Order: sequence, then structure tokens, then C-alpha cells
Amino acid sequence: MKEILKIKIQNKSYQQFYSCAVTAGFPSPADDYLESKLDLNDYLIKHPSATFFVRVVGDSMVNAGIHNNDIIIVDRSIKPKHGKIIVLHGDQYDAVTSNAKWISKLGGILYDALIVINRPLSKYLKNLTKKIVSSLSGFQQLVKKECQDGGYRGLICGHNHRPEILKFKTHYYLNTGDWVESCSAIVEESDGTIKLIKIEEDLKITSLSEL
Repeated sequence: MKEILKIKIQNKSYQQFYSCAVTAGFPSPADDYLESKLDLNDYLIKHPSATFFVRVVGDSMVNAGIHNNDIIIVDRSIKPKHGKIIVLHGDQYDAVTSNAKWISKLGGILYDALIVINRPLSKYLKNLTKKIVSSLSGFQQLVKKECQDGGYRGLICGHNHRPEILKFKTHYYLNTGDWVESCSAIVEESDGTIKLIKIEEDLKITSLSEL
């Protein structure tokens, strides 16, 4: 995502709409086929107050018809359907990040320094700290509540950077991990299988877990 643009509708912009069907080319300009005037704002933007534009960066969604530099319309008022998985950052469930940001920033500085000195030790201490903080702040309970309140089948986030897939009776929890630190990611294969993968130093792809 490169930038987020707000909706700004000042004047209606109507274009001619022809009722005749065409397989290619331009419809007949004859008045007999003129059905009405069409405003693209009304056609594409159903809820202006909840809608915004996002410019796409990268080619990861090319197979879905979304290309680099495309502008997509996002309507936040549309409720996810049953069986859908919500994707978000996850820091809103972290008591330290939400209520004591200075501690989070200090921890980040110490981690960056330690990773230069001893990378394995820094990774171990970070995972241990995140595990303790998540437990104390009720991270998983908040994730469960989010899924139940929203009717989601599962939740994907990257916050706390601990790559894992957890299966509960009521929902799924998926964490992508950190691409730089753990070289991990959540992917969906063509058959719909969702996997947690890790890229090894020799570029071999290892499947760690799956739904």
C-alpha cells in the first residue's frame, strides 16, 4: 500500500448510459437506445463516509487482477461474510504498544543493538518477552473476542512477530512472523490451503503449519 486517499465528491458527473448490449466497440449513439444518465460516484461508491481509495504497490495480487499502482476502492461498511478471515496489524491487542509506547520504543532500540552483538540471543529474548507480554495483556482473549464479535472464522496478524498457526474451537489465529527476522509468511495455495512457510538460507521453502 503506497497511499490512502479520501473520497471527495463535489459535483455530480453524469455520463450517457445505453441499454443496448455490445460485445465490442462503442454502443450506438441513437437516442432510441439511450436509457438514462449514469454517475460513476453513485455506481461505485455506495457509502461515501466509509469509503476511501488505496494505491497499490507491488505485484503480489496480480493473479487477482490487482496490479502495481492500481487504485482500489475500499468500503469499510461492508461486513465480512461467514467463513472469512480478518487481516490486521494486531498491535491494538498489545497493552504495552497501546498504553505504554515508550516502553515499546525502548525495547526496539535495545533489540536493534543486541541483534548486532548476538542475533540468536536477541531473537530468544524477544520471543520470551513477547510471550510474557501477550499472556499478561490477554492478547489471545482479545483476538477471540474480535473473531466472535465480528463473526470471523479466523484472524491473521503480524504483531509480536511469532510465526504460528493456532487452531481453537471457535476460531483460528495466524501470525505471519517477521519477514526479516524469521523469514516467514502466511500463504494461500491455489486449492485454498493456508500455510505458514519459512524461507531457509538456501532458499528452500519449508512448511511449518497449515489449515
